[in-house]
Amino acid sequence: MERPTTRLLLRVFVVSVAINALLGIGILVFGDLGETQGRILGTSLLLSATMLGILVNGPAAARGVLWPVPIVGAVTAAIGLGMLIVAVWADGLDGNWFRSAGSFLVVAVAATLAGGLALLPLAGRYRPALPTTVGLIAMLTACILFAIWVEYEPDWFLRLVGVLSLLVAAGTIVIPVLSRFAGDEPAGAADVDREVPAEAAVRYCPSCGYAVGELPVGTAVGCGRCGFTFEVLEAAGALDPSDRH
Repeated sequence: MERPTTRLLLRVFVVSVAINALLGIGILVFGDLGETQGRILGTSLLLSATMLGILVNGPAAARGVLWPVPIVGAVTAAIGLGMLIVAVWADGLDGNWFRSAGSFLVVAVAATLAGGLALLPLAGRYRPALPTTVGLIAMLTACILFAIWVEYEPDWFLRLVGVLSLLVAAGTIVIPVLSRFAGDEPAGAADVDREVPAEAAVRYCPSCGYAVGELPVGTAVGCGRCGFTFEVLEAAGALDPSDRH
């Protein structure tokens, strides 16, 4: 997602939150929360949630991590919340409508969680934690979707959902903690303490700061830690590790 688009969505989100606050205050202070007012407020809240669902997937989409999972998260969030907005105003919708909306939102939450975890830098010895957790998220998502559409919930299935939920929760807690130790991994591709010619430099990933090696002008490289792809556009002198950003 390009930065101008992100800025636009952020402005829309801030404006929608402000409108929600004003509507809520106006309804609570100056009038009764009737059916129409409730629908307007509910629609505004759901629109804010839609913008938030798109925004939180923006960084992962921009960096191309777990592609196309972040895009799936943004799109399914928009579809699911859009269906709920329709439900706010339409009467007589059947259960399949709400099952579909719930299914889209379950996928959106799972994709957003996976994309967010993938943004965290992990040292090489900890990297298997990410695909393991993403796989568990996918399994839990499949079980929840099955439960939404199929009225078949034996005891073993509920136990499986519980086990998967605990494992996903554990991975969601552990990966951010492990990312705090990402800087302990050796630079690998380049010795950051030795001098390099002026026409090359020890380059660091502009996304996470990981040392990726001496790169001449015109070289494109993908970061081995976070997966961000970038290109060296101009030569520079040797960089000090403290210059990372």
